[in-house]
Amino acid sequence: MLYFFLNQFLVYCPLIFSGIILVLIILIYLSDFYKKLKIFQKISFKKLAWFLIGATLIFDFGLVLVQYFVWQSNNFSSFFLPPYQPWSYFLSYSFFHFFLADIVSLFLALFFYSIFKVFGKYKAQFISDRELDLLFLASLLIASPKILFFIPLLLFLGVLSSLFNFLVFKKMSISWQRLIILALLLSFLGAGYFLKLIGLGTLFI
Repeated sequence: MLYFFLNQFLVYCPLIFSGIILVLIILIYLSDFYKKLKIFQKISFKKLAWFLIGATLIFDFGLVLVQYFVWQSNNFSSFFLPPYQPWSYFLSYSFFHFFLADIVSLFLALFFYSIFKVFGKYKAQFISDRELDLLFLASLLIASPKILFFIPLLLFLGVLSSLFNFLVFKKMSISWQRLIILALLLSFLGAGYFLKLIGLGTLFI
């Protein structure tokens, strides 16, 4: 019974946490327009990104501890732990099952952040520092492999927004904040189905 509730906690805790971060992102964005939400301006996208990285790291280490005690409590699985197996076996298992996906997500987020930042240096007012921070945070939150849907969708929305602004307002500016939030919401809702549809469902661990 204990393991059942523990399993439910491990499954739903990341989803609830991601939902809270998503709500905070929306509230920070809306705080630019509504005076009652000004308090959320004290929470920057950069601070949220660091908080997300720290919380993910703590959660992963927590999973390692849970895995160790679960194996230790079972007569069969205890043979996967020292002294029957070297510590390297357990550490290797923990790395590939709990840390690898998050490390890949972090590097992908940094990669796309760097691309947007470099492009922004060559084209003035392409994207602001705040929008870059939001992009990095959103990339971390959506994580791998859904980021492979999120970034192309964001670029597609950027092209549509640019064309609309040019045809209607005769300017090429793009409001990346609202597009990032829109792409993030759409990715949460449909990225998994889309990746499985095009045969990339095996990327989900």
